[in-house]
Amino acid sequence: MWSQRSNFDNRRLVIVDTPGFFDAELGPEIIIPEISSSHQIAAPGSDPFLVVLIFARFTPQEAAAAKWISEVLDERALDYCIIVFAGLDGLKRDKTTVEEFLQDAPTFVQNLIEKCKGRYIDVDNTVSDVEKEETIMVLLDKISTMIQKNGGQFYNNKKFIQIAAILDKYSGWFVPLKPDGTVNL
Repeated sequence: MWSQRSNFDNRRLVIVDTPGFFDAELGPEIIIPEISSSHQIAAPGSDPFLVVLIFARFTPQEAAAAKWISEVLDERALDYCIIVFAGLDGLKRDKTTVEEFLQDAPTFVQNLIEKCKGRYIDVDNTVSDVEKEETIMVLLDKISTMIQKNGGQFYNNKKFIQIAAILDKYSGWFVPLKPDGTVNL
């Protein structure tokens, strides 16, 4: 897991990269503690969760992970998810539009888009820096719209609230977590 803090267009961003839900080699015994420790960085809550998928490479692991996201976080977490489709350059080479591709996408992809209320963005990392910044602006606009639709609230669950309270109490100390995600003091 890694995190990065930056500013973009006068917005403070904190990006937390959790272990891949789609990594077939990592089981729940590894992924769940990693996600739990990421709560410390995102406390007191998170918005959004970015679910990254690659165009043209949908595997059974990704199908299972799409289901697992709502089971691990809870169904409400999908109100805070935005799907990021990477690899747009491959579609361009094939002269396929995103809409055409998604019409023929596996059912789990179409269901995930529906559960995320149509929130997705497509990314092409081969474009100019100016075009990349435009893509970031589109993503930030989607995030702002999502936050408004969620009543201005970030995603939170019982575990996030417990961690936030402890972080407030110890004002910035690193709080280690046990493998089950509970606080270890």
